[in-house]
Amino acid sequence: MENKFLESTFLKREKRHARTYLIEADVYAFLVNASIKYQASISDIVNACLAKFIKSGTIKGNTHIYAAAPTRNLTITESNIVGLKKLKRETHVTFTSLINMAVRAIMD
Repeated sequence: MENKFLESTFLKREKRHARTYLIEADVYAFLVNASIKYQASISDIVNACLAKFIKSGTIKGNTHIYAAAPTRNLTITESNIVGLKKLKRETHVTFTSLINMAVRAIMD
């Protein structure tokens, strides 16, 4: 089905994969508040942050996640997983750290 209006209004669906990551408490609180304010799920917001972060390629901040951070289930798009793998190979920073840094980049 092709529809010009829908094509110009919405992004096409991309396959998502469920993953579990350690998300710092303040980062998760930001995500919860943002998901209440905006019409987006926590995973949608994380994916938007990751897309922007991967595109910029700039890694700033603490690359260590404290063990006390609780685990959270997220669905990450395939393109973001590919981008995270590339960043991980280049920087040797864990996926969990990259995700927390991506969200922190828009928190500031």
